[in-house]
Order: sequence, then structure tokens, then C-alpha cells
Amino acid sequence: VGYPWASILGIWGMCTSWCLSSLCVYQYCSIFIAQTTNERMRHVYEREGHSPSDTGSYFMNFVQFLLAKSPPSLLPNMNQKMYCHDKGGSFIPPPELTMEEILACLRANSSPNRDQSG
Repeated sequence: VGYPWASILGIWGMCTSWCLSSLCVYQYCSIFIAQTTNERMRHVYEREGHSPSDTGSYFMNFVQFLLAKSPPSLLPNMNQKMYCHDKGGSFIPPPELTMEEILACLRANSSPNRDQSG
């Protein structure tokens, strides 16, 4: 009773470790059956019974997870400079662009058939 903060921190630690351990178990189960979280949540392979990536063995699925190369990402390259337009459709250049870069971007984005109605 002399250390109430110790009791509170102990309860908090048990709750967070329970959440973390259940997340780890879920992720390991996903690895063992060779499915992503999205595939499991949407029941993508419910009819087929298993994922096409499934080797048929939990151990081999885990080895495949550890040793297989990741396929290239289908997401766009987020390291490229991105430019935006305001609601009216006019170009707003970032402050770090030079005048030549701004003019090149305006030439690339301008087309005679562009809808100006907003």
C-alpha cells in the first residue's frame, strides 16, 4: 500500500504487454499461413482454402517469409517532387523551386483542352 504508483505501473505494464503479445501472435499466425493482414481481414482465400504463397508447411512459410525477396512496390515514388494546384486550377509553386523549374512545370501541365471551370 506504500507504493501506489508501483501498482498502477504494474497494471499498466500487464495491459500493454497483453496487447503487444496478442498482436505478435496474430502477426506470426499470418506469417505461418502466408497471408497479409488485408487478405485475412477480407477473407480473400476463403473459397480456395489457402493463399497461393502457402507452401503447405508452417515452418516453410516462415522460412519463405524470412528469406524471400520483397517484390517491388506498386506505390508511386514518394521521393519525387510533387506540385499542387489550388482549387481554381492555378499552379502554386513551392518556395524552393527556381524560376526555370516553375516555367518547365507550367509548360508541362498546360494544355489547350484543360477544363478551366474549376
